[in-house]
Amino acid sequence: MARFVLGLAAMRTPMNDVAVAILLSSVALALGACVDEPAVGADQAEISSADGSPYTPQRGSGTIDPATMQALYYGINPPRHAEKAYQVGDPSPPLHPRPTTVDQSGTIVALATTIYNRPPFGRVARFSICDLDGAPLHTLAIRTPGRIDVHDLAPGTDVLIRPETIGTMVKLLTPEQIAGATSGPRP
Repeated sequence: MARFVLGLAAMRTPMNDVAVAILLSSVALALGACVDEPAVGADQAEISSADGSPYTPQRGSGTIDPATMQALYYGINPPRHAEKAYQVGDPSPPLHPRPTTVDQSGTIVALATTIYNRPPFGRVARFSICDLDGAPLHTLAIRTPGRIDVHDLAPGTDVLIRPETIGTMVKLLTPEQIAGATSGPRP
């Protein structure tokens, strides 16, 4: 391909110049589609800490330590929750059929990481929190491993997860589920 383009460029004619411009534009578009840009496929207002800032409860989003992600992602498994991975070979971004129900806080916690929470970390994971029909309620992006607290959902709403970046997985939990798992046994 490169030799073909260079050959066309060497034979300068108006037609070849057009062909080279079209080929280079196509290559640039194809390469641009592969870049981990958080703004691609996500509304700018919905991007949370794609810059890699650490998670803080005040901000409600950011990256977390891989060991913390391991404990949260694999240590908390309520009987009914949304969790899905998007792997090479999947024909399209998968939608998990089992929902997580928003608790009284109106908040859902999205945990996004790489497959099996293994390196390389730091890539942008895009995903959508969807209603039961699969319509996106929020489209978000965060660097892995990361956590986003999504507020202002109606308590009792069932939500599904659709990871949209190949090689990532996302789990939806409620703050109550996380607090119950991290606070230890209750008397």
